[in-house]
Amino acid sequence: MITPMVKVTFMGPKGHLMEVMDLLHSLGVVHLEPYPIEDPRLSYIRIPSDEKSREELLKKLDSLHEKVGSLLVALKKPSEPSTVSAWLFDHNISRADIEGSVSRAEDQITPPYDHIMELRNELSLLKRYERVLAALYPLLDDAIEVQHLELMGIIVEKKRVAVLPLLEKELSRITEGRFRLFTRDMDRDNLAAILAYPGESEPMIRTFFSEESIAEIRLPAGYEDKPLATTLRLLMKRQRELPKLIAKLGEELEDLSLRWYGTLTRIRMILRERIDEFATMSMSAQSRHAFFLRGWVPEEKLHMVFESVNSSLENIVQMEVVPARFHERDHVPVQLKNSPFAKVFEPLVGIVALPKYGTLDPTPYMAVFFPIFFGFILGDIAYGMGLFALSIWLHRRFAENPFIRSVSVVFMISGISATIFGLFFGEFFGDLGEHWGLHPLLMDRAHLFLPLLFIAIGMGFVHVILGFFLNMVISIRHGHRRHWIASLASMASLCGFAAVIGHATGYFPMGDLLGGFLLLLGVPALILSEGFMGPLELLKSCGNILSYARLMAIGVSSVILAQVANTIGGILGSLAVGIMVALIFHGMNFVLGVFSPTIHSLRLHYVEFFSKFFQPGGKPYEPFRRYGMPWG
Repeated sequence: MITPMVKVTFMGPKGHLMEVMDLLHSLGVVHLEPYPIEDPRLSYIRIPSDEKSREELLKKLDSLHEKVGSLLVALKKPSEPSTVSAWLFDHNISRADIEGSVSRAEDQITPPYDHIMELRNELSLLKRYERVLAALYPLLDDAIEVQHLELMGIIVEKKRVAVLPLLEKELSRITEGRFRLFTRDMDRDNLAAILAYPGESEPMIRTFFSEESIAEIRLPAGYEDKPLATTLRLLMKRQRELPKLIAKLGEELEDLSLRWYGTLTRIRMILRERIDEFATMSMSAQSRHAFFLRGWVPEEKLHMVFESVNSSLENIVQMEVVPARFHERDHVPVQLKNSPFAKVFEPLVGIVALPKYGTLDPTPYMAVFFPIFFGFILGDIAYGMGLFALSIWLHRRFAENPFIRSVSVVFMISGISATIFGLFFGEFFGDLGEHWGLHPLLMDRAHLFLPLLFIAIGMGFVHVILGFFLNMVISIRHGHRRHWIASLASMASLCGFAAVIGHATGYFPMGDLLGGFLLLLGVPALILSEGFMGPLELLKSCGNILSYARLMAIGVSSVILAQVANTIGGILGSLAVGIMVALIFHGMNFVLGVFSPTIHSLRLHYVEFFSKFFQPGGKPYEPFRRYGMPWG
């Protein structure tokens, strides 16, 4: 159901606005909206005026909030509960105290964190040289034995290995035979090499390498001026040391997390709340001496707001309460309130939109029909139990995600429904249960297509008629006579069609008389209320009802796939191979068997059912509240 709301206006001396804002923030039940400026003597309050420059203060709070956020990023959430300074729970916290605490935290956290980031960047850089270092380092012992020669690292592509003799010939010419070339595999595509050469030949060698596209190994910044042998040793040593240094600084940050994480989290919450209060104050209006603030409160919470305002402000602030009117329904926030069973289906309704205030919440009806449609399609004991077990795992694995938690409960319920329908149809992994003595309690749907089709269309008939009935209820509530007459006429006409078809198929002997009477009443009433588009909409509704035949078609296809899996598994020579192949097919069928019922059950609700009465466009109820408070 949609929670009834009342419109509340708060009025009082301007000097008490901050107290009112703080009180409403603590109550956490008032959905504030901008106060309409109708009187020219009123104006919006941009920023409260009890300090010289509140805009500058707001910028400082934003900057401080951002700084605290960056400090929390630097800290990992500790595994043990982090202490929170007691003074942060004092109602009158000064900005200076918060700024001082943040400054102390910054002085302690920033140096080790910045140092860790520098070391990680350095380690990442060395990781890029890892293959080169691993290839060149074993060559050092041979290379440094060559006296009075410089060393240079190069990379040669293996696809050009045939040019190595030519390379050595040219190097011999340039250096007059005074060179040594030591090579080693670096990876699948490249060779790493150390070239020992006389220093005076370096310009000509570099020119030659450039012309032949031979890559020289460029060393990291800060190591270019050192000899290659020294550099390689330093880099290898540094690569071994860095993880130890990072781990040590990480332990220091863990200790700081135990000290600061809880305190900084609390400070960030306080700053966010104060910033929100300033932002929300722009919704109020003021005259020369008074302020005006407006919002919406759930009717059941109004008494609590009255008592809190009167006891805290001693009747200084006045409250004016007005029930929500029909013409305001586009502005009234919507809060859904359902039983625990139906509440888990609210996210499925929210995928479309919230219903407008003053209309009907479709959640309870979806909570009834969605599991029925799902179970009717899947209808297998093994698949239903498997879905139930999978849903329990999802519920535990994603316990902190409200959407997944709710949807997992929906699938638990749907799994139970599929198991019950599996008993009705006598299915356990398709016809496998038949070999173990399982028999249908209702029907064998693999062979009784026509009765199954009638049941599916019958469910569609009930679903669509219910949609028209709900639209009639809404129309009567709001005094829309033409609309409720059209809904009643549509229901009568559809019942007339059903009676005539029942007579034609032999299931309802008196259906021709009753059906003709209902059509004689319904169709003219539909034309009078909706014009000649009414009968066309009626034909569309008949098409909507026939759409429910998909409940039978998709369910039967699932049964046939399960039987195919059992047949293929049974004709294979090996028992183990047969079971494995059958399980693979059943796994594929299970995935399809969960996906298809979900999609088509939702479609039947969104398109065929909701289109009859659902009015989307509701504005979500977002009370002005402190962080971490439940909505109640």
